[in-house]
Amino acid sequence: MLRWVGRAISAAAFCAFATASVAAASEQQAASDAQMPLKLQAVIVSGAKPIPRNVSFMLERVDQGRREMVANLTGGVADLKVKPGRYRLTTAYGATVIEEDIEIRSAKDLPHEVNLNAGEIGLALIPRAGAQPVASPVDWKVLSYRKNYKGERDVVFSANAAQTQVVLPAGWYMVHANQNGTLTKHVIEVGAGIRYNYTLVRKQQ
Repeated sequence: MLRWVGRAISAAAFCAFATASVAAASEQQAASDAQMPLKLQAVIVSGAKPIPRNVSFMLERVDQGRREMVANLTGGVADLKVKPGRYRLTTAYGATVIEEDIEIRSAKDLPHEVNLNAGEIGLALIPRAGAQPVASPVDWKVLSYRKNYKGERDVVFSANAAQTQVVLPAGWYMVHANQNGTLTKHVIEVGAGIRYNYTLVRKQQ
């Protein structure tokens, strides 16, 4: 009789445990399905104010065994809602592109700020020292300072305009200015959080 009662108590305990397990699983599922507000913002350098416009954010979820597009937005600060999980965030501003993996588990992981560690440069070409910048279009190319495995420099930005400007990651670059077949080269530096204006003197033929 006592043995039967003991078995009955074990069965009841098992039912209670199973009920609690199902409830916990339901709570975990509800938590994983809950969406949280995510604010994305980018700064030119740490400590600067968020960039207000012309920033592109592409957010993909990557913990489902495949990459799933969640959002593709362009503007300034982006507000959206996401489920907890791992994501791949690609942020673009000018010629600066930052790709990073982020994990969102709770509200303490939000908002997310992207530090571009970049600077802005302005480019102009003059025909000779002391002259005014040329008004006709120039084929501009900004190339990496270091050469790739092929022994070539990578083009990171190009434009066809009399003058141009671009945001680039901090570092050193080679600039090519081609006007009417005359190629002028110049090495430039981009400083994080700084704007530099470079005026190239056209190479004399």
